[in-house]
Amino acid sequence: MDSFFYLLYQGIEFLFISIKKSRKMKRTFIAVPVPVEEPLRKLLGELRHTFREDKIKWIEPENLHLTLFFFGDTDEEIIPSVSSALVRSTSNFNEFKLDF
Repeated sequence: MDSFFYLLYQGIEFLFISIKKSRKMKRTFIAVPVPVEEPLRKLLGELRHTFREDKIKWIEPENLHLTLFFFGDTDEEIIPSVSSALVRSTSNFNEFKLDF
């Protein structure tokens, strides 16, 4: 991945991932990081083994996330504004925990 931006505001953690697509545009989305504890790590390992022959692009467990919104191709120049807007718009949210 080209870069990671973590936006922290009042206990909510959003992972804003930007994957470089071209010089001026980035493929962007907002996601919540998924905590990878041992049972999930084991399951992911089993899935990789089971589907090792398939053409699946696996991500590292540390990059596992739940996508909240997909922006698609985004002009690099507006990413700071989008980031600021996300921080402002999440000011009234409380912390939450993902359990699996």
